[in-house]
Amino acid sequence: MNGAAHPRELPSWRRWLAAAVVLAAMLTACPEPALARVTVGQTVQAAGSVRTTLAVIEQSGRLTLDQRYGYRRSLREAMRVMRTLDLPSKARRRDELGSQIVMLATLASRGDLTPARMRPLFRQLDANRVWFAASAPPKPVARVSVPGDPLVYAYYPGHGLQLQPLFNWTKVNSYWFAKDYAGMQELIDRLAAVAVPQPGGWVSWEYAFDYPGSRAPWLSGMAQGVAIQALARAWQATHNPEDLALAQQALPGLGRPLADGGLLGRSESGRWWPLYAAHPSLRVLNGDMQTVISLYDYAAITGDAEALAWAQDGAHAAAALLPKYDTGAWSLYQGPREANLGYHDLMTLQLRQLALRTGNLAFRTYADRFAQYRVTAPVIAARIGAIARAYPSVPESPRAAVSVPAHLDKVSSLRLLVTDAGGSIVAAHELGTQRRGRVTVLWDGRVGRRCACCASAATTGTSGCVGA
Repeated sequence: MNGAAHPRELPSWRRWLAAAVVLAAMLTACPEPALARVTVGQTVQAAGSVRTTLAVIEQSGRLTLDQRYGYRRSLREAMRVMRTLDLPSKARRRDELGSQIVMLATLASRGDLTPARMRPLFRQLDANRVWFAASAPPKPVARVSVPGDPLVYAYYPGHGLQLQPLFNWTKVNSYWFAKDYAGMQELIDRLAAVAVPQPGGWVSWEYAFDYPGSRAPWLSGMAQGVAIQALARAWQATHNPEDLALAQQALPGLGRPLADGGLLGRSESGRWWPLYAAHPSLRVLNGDMQTVISLYDYAAITGDAEALAWAQDGAHAAAALLPKYDTGAWSLYQGPREANLGYHDLMTLQLRQLALRTGNLAFRTYADRFAQYRVTAPVIAARIGAIARAYPSVPESPRAAVSVPAHLDKVSSLRLLVTDAGGSIVAAHELGTQRRGRVTVLWDGRVGRRCACCASAATTGTSGCVGA
């Protein structure tokens, strides 16, 4: 079924109407935020604030001599490049590099630019300097590395290149799957050097940019879960005791409540781990399920009974929530918002993995349902209403207006086809991505060479985008 609307013959003076809407695969794209211009003057002021903080920490004796000179050199070199980018043709590169220095000053003003955080933050500043000195910004959320640095950075418009913990630990896992243990260990060693101690004696890898609902530095339960999974796998493959020790240092964060600065949330059904620790009201199912899977894998490799108990409790809680993430035609990302195609496929895979690890039939049932939604065309309930006629101003020039209200059962990429009474297509227009719910298509009656076809679509369905 392609969701075609049923054609209805118009009066003889006009025989065109909206005929069909078809489904195509789609992926949600986060809109690129507007970039605020960062002037050299602003970064000079910000750099001064960072130097002041460095001086205070230096006087307390909490930095080594190498760190003192290294951090100051990083700041000095970044400012040098900023001045070379102070041209209209290089404004975007200047803005992105400048955003790094401004964020360092912001963290300093909050009291969050600590010696432990300086290691990853100044390494990130160096990566931005190297990249933007020579290159324009990559695509949003593109994964990039710079020469001599195996760490993975992601580009967030307006925030420059950001050390992305989840992407790094995912890459460690990819090295493990490929049996590239040398590359795996090199990346782990670099990640170990930028781990940040947290209150309570555990370590984590932080996100260092402000995000709606989350103020830097912030943590992610999913990233922490993938970290312990990857480290356990690395230890199993290489028997490097430092990998296991780092995993054991990271694990306690998943058992520490959010209220105490940890990553553990609790609900009536059991444990869960928010994708954004500072914004737990966003309960993203794929992030929660991945943490449960990671705990199961860690427990299986290390024999940690406590981690296994956490995984079992988390799986019970996730299974109880599954009905809330099923629309009957597609999956939900969080709240009322539909998952894009990539997340829908990811959750289908995660459900199958949990079915194998837990033996819980609920995971198998929903995995099969989500897989079926993937190949089932959308249902488009459309009813042709009254047609508003627009009489031609030129004799024999066909002009009419048609409104097609419809209800869409899943997120889809829509196309409007207009046919005549004989079924021949006389106009077509891409309507773009529409989310489930009410969709109203307007066609202005323009056909063929007389004038280009034109259509527009409006939806009252849920829209929006949230990133990890």
